[in-house]
Amino acid sequence: MTHKITNWCMSFSFENAKNNDIKKTFDFCCDNGIAAMETYYKDGPKKGESIFGNLDNTSQNEFNNHYDALNKKDIKPKQILSMEDLRYRVKKDDIIYARKGCNEILGKGTVTKPYYNDESVFNECDIKGIHWPHMFGVTWEEYSRDVKLSSGIRGRILFELDVDSKTMSYSDAAKQILKK
Repeated sequence: MTHKITNWCMSFSFENAKNNDIKKTFDFCCDNGIAAMETYYKDGPKKGESIFGNLDNTSQNEFNNHYDALNKKDIKPKQILSMEDLRYRVKKDDIIYARKGCNEILGKGTVTKPYYNDESVFNECDIKGIHWPHMFGVTWEEYSRDVKLSSGIRGRILFELDVDSKTMSYSDAAKQILKK
């Protein structure tokens, strides 16, 4: 049985990034057939450290328990929701749009492999501070960049989209998450 194809939008922005770094990061992901991310503590004694280790064998319940135990003032909850989507909701054959900033679309791809963790992929990346071991396989394609996202979700790395020929907007599921 096949699943309903979901459209996703994933940010390729990161703290203190220059435009050239964002483009280089996206090109690196295209060259390696991946989309990747990481979540970090934003404050507190663990500031800058990864929140999650390898999630390959982590159940949804274990993930939720880990999240519930976190000090919420030290993290960005929208990033945790993005990681949860990456690990448990993005499926093979889903469509992924890469974005820069709030509404610029860098590219479009098809998910070829669901979540996996690979600590070594970004060892070859020469962009300072990039180490994103949480990823899924993607076949990236040439994409007309004249289509714009109608609005972005600040702080959310990955979210579900409704897509038509010229605009993209939050899906109903993403809108519900934003209300929380």
